[in-house]
Amino acid sequence: MEEGNAMSWVSQLVAAVGQASLHLDIDWSAIESRIGVTLPSDYKEFCESFGVGEFSEFLVVNSSPGGSDSSLVESLDLDRRSIE
Repeated sequence: MEEGNAMSWVSQLVAAVGQASLHLDIDWSAIESRIGVTLPSDYKEFCESFGVGEFSEFLVVNSSPGGSDSSLVESLDLDRRSIE
């Protein structure tokens, strides 16, 4: 997701951490259908690049290991039930 010659913030982050993008194939339409919302394109790019995980034991990213499987959906369901 690069516009012109400018690198996206996700591409810059991939370069900064010295990790190659995972280039995960995630079925966003299936995931978005399950949660009932369209997710931001930069979030999708981030998930496709890094997958499921955390940074420095601080920032936890709920994502998908690929396909239509998503810990994001299960995590959102748990969060939603905890506040109802």
